[in-house]
Amino acid sequence: MFISYIRENQITVDRICQELRAYGIDYWIDREHINPGQRWQQAMRSAIETGTCFVACFSDEYTQRSATYMNEELIQAIEQLRLRPMNRMWFIPVRLSNCQIPPLPIGAGETLRDIQWVDLCTNQVGRGGWLN
Repeated sequence: MFISYIRENQITVDRICQELRAYGIDYWIDREHINPGQRWQQAMRSAIETGTCFVACFSDEYTQRSATYMNEELIQAIEQLRLRPMNRMWFIPVRLSNCQIPPLPIGAGETLRDIQWVDLCTNQVGRGGWLN
């Protein structure tokens, strides 16, 4: 599981990683998996391509950023999403705060907003669902 986030959300993302670790779920996060001297862009690209899923953490801080490498990760993930069967859950948007999921196109007239998201700011899933 590749986790994409911005540095301003590091504390929240660290808590998510602690929960995943407690449940025995493997995740890939840059700070823990890129070694000194390693080509970080290639490491991230490979982790996105081979990951069992891609988790994109969106927040108010993300929407206020004028530039972030997370956007490059999203583009790479969308490319991978388009290669996978449409009925396979692979890209998981997560709202860390009450923000909009960006309307990035994913093909066939759909955007990221058409993918059900996990809403951690209200403890719900997407459009009215629920989170255990």
